[in-house]
Amino acid sequence: MHVVIYKFNVINGFENDFEIVWEKLTEAFMNYSGGLGSRLHKDEEGNYMAYAQWPNKKTWEQAGSKLPETTNELIQARKRSCESTDVLFHLDITNDLLQPLQLTSREELLYRFIVIIRVRATSTHTKKEQFANYLGVEPEFSNL
Repeated sequence: MHVVIYKFNVINGFENDFEIVWEKLTEAFMNYSGGLGSRLHKDEEGNYMAYAQWPNKKTWEQAGSKLPETTNELIQARKRSCESTDVLFHLDITNDLLQPLQLTSREELLYRFIVIIRVRATSTHTKKEQFANYLGVEPEFSNL
């Protein structure tokens, strides 16, 4: 698992726009480029930091080329909302003790449904295995 840490210096007054664009771009990277998701944080000085997970560094390096042209507008909107965007770190996970979020049974069912739909949309066994492992089930490809 590869992790990238970003720092976004967002222009005052553009925080809401940035957060919306960040979410849409993160979803695009997940849907088209093999991204595993991201968490957005804000520090005490108002800077935004993001933690993004990728299966490996190669997937991250090739991610931009797999995005549809329609995401160019989102990328430009992010650039307009930020004074700068920096990649602070590339890290490989050596041990993971983060607890998964605790969901209600209804939220869990909805989440699993969404994951299954995303898995069916992908053609690689690797991504299906990652989702199955996350859900704690065996990756039975005929059922996904």
